[in-house]
Amino acid sequence: LENYLIINTGDTIYGSTDTFTAPEGSKSLKVWGQFTGWANETPIYQSFAATTGQTYTLTGRIYQHPDDPIIGDQTYAALAVKFYTADYGDSDIHESDHFVSSSPTDAWVELTATGTVPDGFTIAQAAVEFMHCYGEAEGDCSDGGAVYFDELSFSTE
Repeated sequence: LENYLIINTGDTIYGSTDTFTAPEGSKSLKVWGQFTGWANETPIYQSFAATTGQTYTLTGRIYQHPDDPIIGDQTYAALAVKFYTADYGDSDIHESDHFVSSSPTDAWVELTATGTVPDGFTIAQAAVEFMHCYGEAEGDCSDGGAVYFDELSFSTE
């Protein structure tokens, strides 16, 4: 199920007559729930080779439109810096603050996720996440809404 797309400045906002404007350039990433009726995660990421002890930071901006905001209290969006062992057997995940239904609408909000690579971990990921109906059983959640991500930057210290 594809529940994300690249949206262009000038595209119509779902459920609105307003049009979208990217904060920089002309495109942003739009993500919404999978609407399968139970907890699901939409991680969109890029992987990199990781160096033990190195600190990685992902920053970016997130937005929700007042006509299509996150609805409900079991859904959130975040940035994440993730580390994995070579076989993906172990993980170490560092999320930004959660962007939720009570987060601002019609304003771009900066988020940051930072983590340091543990011993034995060789893979780093910079990820945007949309956690829809997180922690709920099938049929218990019908949260709606969408978020937009832009101006992502992944760096090391």
